[in-house]
Amino acid sequence: MAEQRFTIGLEHATRGAEDSELVKVQEYLSRYGYLRDSGERGRLDNATSDAVATFQRFYGLEETGEVDRATIEAMEKFRCGVPDTRSVERVLDGASAEFVLRGCKYEQQNLTYRFFNGTQDITAEDERGSVGNAFETWAHALFGMSFEATTSSDADFAVGWASGSHGDGSSFDGIGNTLAHAFFPPPCGGPNAGALHFDDAEKWSMTGNIPTFDTETVALHEIGHLLGLDHSQVATAVMAPTYSGVHRTLSQDDIDGIRTLYPA
Repeated sequence: MAEQRFTIGLEHATRGAEDSELVKVQEYLSRYGYLRDSGERGRLDNATSDAVATFQRFYGLEETGEVDRATIEAMEKFRCGVPDTRSVERVLDGASAEFVLRGCKYEQQNLTYRFFNGTQDITAEDERGSVGNAFETWAHALFGMSFEATTSSDADFAVGWASGSHGDGSSFDGIGNTLAHAFFPPPCGGPNAGALHFDDAEKWSMTGNIPTFDTETVALHEIGHLLGLDHSQVATAVMAPTYSGVHRTLSQDDIDGIRTLYPA
């Protein structure tokens, strides 16, 4: 398994427990949209415990509000850097969080993408091939939409690799945990709308053989965000937040989501 920088050195913590490792739990819950006010750092206070329970509900775990081994293992998984905020709101409202629409979409049918840099892990040809394949997979699920690579600076999407703090307000975390992130269509995506960034601290490949990550699989997920899909609670969906190895085909949940957002 690839080295993970993000680990939580706990076995079990009940409500009211205090441990410095709980700071990592609180930071994770804040980063990914589960906890608005961490309250007492390093303590499993009521706000943190409630956020843990929401996380457990979203991931199909026993909803105890306690930090147990299953919860820790779920938090330590490799995942997308986009917060689960909108999907969590659905869960808190008592709704299921199958495909979730962000609320913004592109009106034009023909969209373009460019690469602003690459990675030393794979060739430029493989970078373009894997990302291009991922765009084509979404195109096959849509009616009349196309995606074309370009070198023009006014492309709809900008794809590349970055590490650490890279100017978009969403710093990468080094090896492990966050693999990539992407920004939703305007205006939801703000000034970074249309950007897709892979974390260059990770090891990328065309196969996904451990300890590398499959470029096409991660691109497929992130392009879903570029088009306006948020995270899905369906574990087998491409738009589930966590990475589970090579997964290059859309689930019915993904198809239903993108066709709801972009109907024929």
